[in-house]
Amino acid sequence: MTEPRLPMIVLCAPEHTEVLAEQFSRYEREYDVRVELLKQLLQKVHEDPFPSTTMLDQIEELLTPDEVPAYARILLAKVEDENFPSTSMIQRIAALT
Repeated sequence: MTEPRLPMIVLCAPEHTEVLAEQFSRYEREYDVRVELLKQLLQKVHEDPFPSTTMLDQIEELLTPDEVPAYARILLAKVEDENFPSTSMIQRIAALT
């Protein structure tokens, strides 16, 4: 798994840069985009019986090591619910170890 990429906001302003920097640093403290996006995607995967590989790939790029067990539980529940789980889902789960 690759290191997650953090979003970046670039501020360009000829005046009042200190005010803009203060406001955006407050935003950064109050709202972690990676965490929120991951939460939304995990919820969608939980609800979707057949989540897209694109969504799963995106989740795996966002995950930190501490978040892998919760993700694995979501995927394992999908395998458990199917009589014939997909090979790609089984391989994806095995790759998390």
